[in-house]
Amino acid sequence: MIPARIHNEEPGDDVRRSLGVIERSIFDCVYSRHHNGRVRERAIRRLLLSEQNFSWTVPYAVRLLGEYVVEIAAAIDTMLPLDWDSAREASFGKFAAMNPKFVALTEARATSYWALRAERTRL
Repeated sequence: MIPARIHNEEPGDDVRRSLGVIERSIFDCVYSRHHNGRVRERAIRRLLLSEQNFSWTVPYAVRLLGEYVVEIAAAIDTMLPLDWDSAREASFGKFAAMNPKFVALTEARATSYWALRAERTRL
């Protein structure tokens, strides 16, 4: 289960750098759920730009696409077309195929947020 939000203070960069590769990915998954959008954005950037392809990190990226922070969605959008290896692309495709309800819910949330945002900007 992916936590909705965490509210603890973000540790300094020295703490993250002291971790191993897997631990850093876990750290970034956890902090992608932080209450501060800037912390979430930094965490997801690190996950998506990582040379490691851990399929268990995919749900954290997908979850963020259904949230209301424009900057995070834009950051993910700019990173997705990168020249990823086929294994990383396959991880996202496999996750979507195995979790159609979660993907549909995420899409519905994103659509709702963007429609509301568009309506408010018209007013």
